[in-house]
Amino acid sequence: MSTNHATAFKAFCCKAVRAGWAVFITSLFLVGVSPGIARAEDDEDDKIRERIQEFFVGEIVYPQDAGEVQLTTGFSHWNEGSERFTAPLGFEYGITDRFQVGAELPVTSRRTEDGVLEGIGRVELETLYNLVNRPDWGTAVSVGFGLGFPTARNRFEEEAYRYEPFFAFYQELGPSFLNVSAALELDDTISNGQKDEAGGEIALGIGLELGHFVPTLESVLELEEGGTTSVQLLPGFHWILGGPLEGLEIALGYSMGIDKDAPERGVLSLLTFKFGGD
Repeated sequence: MSTNHATAFKAFCCKAVRAGWAVFITSLFLVGVSPGIARAEDDEDDKIRERIQEFFVGEIVYPQDAGEVQLTTGFSHWNEGSERFTAPLGFEYGITDRFQVGAELPVTSRRTEDGVLEGIGRVELETLYNLVNRPDWGTAVSVGFGLGFPTARNRFEEEAYRYEPFFAFYQELGPSFLNVSAALELDDTISNGQKDEAGGEIALGIGLELGHFVPTLESVLELEEGGTTSVQLLPGFHWILGGPLEGLEIALGYSMGIDKDAPERGVLSLLTFKFGGD
């Protein structure tokens, strides 16, 4: 494919996804707020049980229950030739037992030879709809769409809107479980002199439930325009609290780049808390 054709194709993809975003969100919102459907979903008690609330990378298949809120924060430290610190602030809300909306605001700091840069990364809005939930098979499938907005204080990423359709597949295997997600990332730049970009991400997470402790192993493949790829491996564990702290989950992980284009290493933590719902 020639350069001109490739550029035209990416521009078409961005415009198509932009239009599809409005149709997709409107459709899911109408489904989500329909009283009849909401009541039917509220009666579905036989669903796949949530093992952990979040993986470090990729999209997890579980939506929040109707009326349930999940708050997420944490801290990550990456060594990419320069040090980078990120503290995500996330919010998710279940419209129904199958449809949720969410938002994320990453606060980022980077230490370079010229000093320390601080700012707010791309603000993201996201929806997720659980298409398949079969506890008899131990299988679930979800689809979703993310929309990223460039911020006035974004000094770490290109000034671009990001359109991100994705899907997630989940399979229980006794006390262990598998979660696979794939996303297409289309950046629609708003700065003169910058071109639109396309990329993607494939993430794999496996876990083993050992009471309140769940060790996990994750891997993520990031695909960038021009054929550049990076692969990371992330072992970690999740501690699910109970009693008066029920709904609180603490996770720690370590990321290792296993190719030359990936960050050399990173230390990650997540703190999630959910409440509300039935």
